[in-house]
Amino acid sequence: MTKLIPILIIALILTAAILTACAPTVSEERPDDFQAAYYWSTGSLPPIYYYNYTITIGPEETGTIVFRAGYNGEEAPVWTETFPLEPGALDALYLSLHMAGAFTETWQQMEDTPDGGSVDSLDLTAYGTSYAIPSYIDGDDQARAMDAVYSMIEGFVPQEIWDDLYAKHEEYMIENEDEG
Repeated sequence: MTKLIPILIIALILTAAILTACAPTVSEERPDDFQAAYYWSTGSLPPIYYYNYTITIGPEETGTIVFRAGYNGEEAPVWTETFPLEPGALDALYLSLHMAGAFTETWQQMEDTPDGGSVDSLDLTAYGTSYAIPSYIDGDDQARAMDAVYSMIEGFVPQEIWDDLYAKHEEYMIENEDEG
């Protein structure tokens, strides 16, 4: 038995080294390929009232919001706006995600998801790896952490852009109210 202990220790060290070499290195410093794509939708509503948007941040110091009125497959408008990020914003977002465990935690969706409510999710790229944060996260601490990140991402979009997009959607609803 005592002869097996050194062999087991060597085997454990080799296994740890192999696992470490295969896993992406996750640090507090933002990698060059870091990108976040946050998706939000209103949930189930009549087509003229429904909308969704995707906010993509990075890997450069810019962001883009794609705002879609109506459901996919309809001839509803899509508006796209690009905006600069404040210096350090990308690093702050990455650090918030890192501290929330976005690159190391296993994110699960709740088993019993609500019907008809708004939906959000997040797709990340870092270290050459894709990470997905589902809608309706299972776990209160994880859900709260991601809600804070989602608010941060929405806050990167300048208020003038939000005002313009909501005004365009309002016009779309008025023009199509006979269909609602």
